[in-house]
Amino acid sequence: MRASRMLGIAIVLAGCDPTVWDGVRNDAPVLVIDGPGGGVAGDFGRVIVGFEGEVAGGGVSRYAVTGGVGSFGSSAFYVFGGYDGLPSDPTPRFENSLLFEGCDEGECAEGHGASLAAFPEWTLGDGRMLHACIAAPSLSTGSVQIRCEDLTLTQTIAGPSGEAFGTSAAGIPHAQHRVGAALFGAPDASSGEGAIYRLPIGGGAPVRIDLSGAMLPAGAHVGAQLAVAPLDGRAVMFAARADLEGDTDRVVIGTIDIDDAAVTTVTVRGCLEGPGGYGSALAIGDLDGDDVADVVIGTSIDATEQRIDVIEGAALPASTSCAADATQPTNVSSITCPDVATDDVACGDDERIGLGAALAIGDVDGDGTNDLIAGAPAASPEGRAGGGAVFVLAGQAGALGMLGIRSVALYHSSQTQGMQLGTAVAAVRGADRSEVVAGAPGERQIVVFLCSGLGDDVPMDGRDRGCL
Repeated sequence: MRASRMLGIAIVLAGCDPTVWDGVRNDAPVLVIDGPGGGVAGDFGRVIVGFEGEVAGGGVSRYAVTGGVGSFGSSAFYVFGGYDGLPSDPTPRFENSLLFEGCDEGECAEGHGASLAAFPEWTLGDGRMLHACIAAPSLSTGSVQIRCEDLTLTQTIAGPSGEAFGTSAAGIPHAQHRVGAALFGAPDASSGEGAIYRLPIGGGAPVRIDLSGAMLPAGAHVGAQLAVAPLDGRAVMFAARADLEGDTDRVVIGTIDIDDAAVTTVTVRGCLEGPGGYGSALAIGDLDGDDVADVVIGTSIDATEQRIDVIEGAALPASTSCAADATQPTNVSSITCPDVATDDVACGDDERIGLGAALAIGDVDGDGTNDLIAGAPAASPEGRAGGGAVFVLAGQAGALGMLGIRSVALYHSSQTQGMQLGTAVAAVRGADRSEVVAGAPGERQIVVFLCSGLGDDVPMDGRDRGCL
């Protein structure tokens, strides 16, 4: 899906005309949504999460966006419609634009918007069950604001202050999971050693996870980045970034299991180290169809050595530690810019495009095997410096090492320099595949690449599937 086949259509957040969807569906595989005016949105598009839930008895997919925390201070979060009626009667909701706003300018706590966690269900203290929920923490107060689609109530959960709690967040996409609704990173906890907390379903205070097996040094700041995926109804796999001294960073991979007696066991499954910025983006999901979650590790936009490492979940040690002589998992593959670059989105000898600065997993081509979505916000598509791009790397059933043997670079024809498309990426589930959503905070926009083949979406290179 080349830029020449794409038409960017901007829809302003505050007043979308639903009839615009017909034009998008019939003429263009790209939808551009502008952020709201004022400072409450921050750098709109800096944080995006895609998620699923059940609303009014039917399955839905959604995506939530914040502007992060920067020169604008706190940011509201905004929730947009993907599809209703999943899986049997998928109806696109993109035309309805904004579904709800998580907080307004007077409600956003200080440091609000640095991260988001999404989960399918939440239980109130009176027993009411809410659905399609978002949790947004505050860096300064340690509190978490929770808002669900089927109730306008915003619930606030008290958490630890002074620990940068909520620097990272990852929702658990499993209803009523024993571990809880989400994990949160607190990299300033314990005088900079850092910590990870789980948020119990039902409104209890966040519970700190025992990471003693990771043998973290002082000043490791673990929890600077997080990813999580359920293994079953009682256990999850997580990956967390820690900053080590010098030019080395670490990613700790582990599992959290809560048994029938409510005993929590945390097991370290891997400790991987890389260059400065290693682990700035993390994703967990099955990329080869073996029903075991794999781990993907990216590097920061300014890392001197930029790559995407792929770790096979089925090959993780049953248990290990971060000791120097401990057995560690090995990379199935390391993907660099030359592996996926195109004529339009190239990488020179000295050019770093930020490949892997954002990661997400979803079945973009609808073949039943998940694909990897990787942001490259410093890319210069067709010479537009810093315009950014998104790479989709096709997953291969039974062949994790072949990830990305088929790939495509996504961008659109109306991009500007410095747009930073791909700073954040997400997969939004459709009927039988996922749409790609990317943030462009340089223009305070989000861009939806409609990979579903809706209307006259022209497939890439004559194939019968969009995007890939």
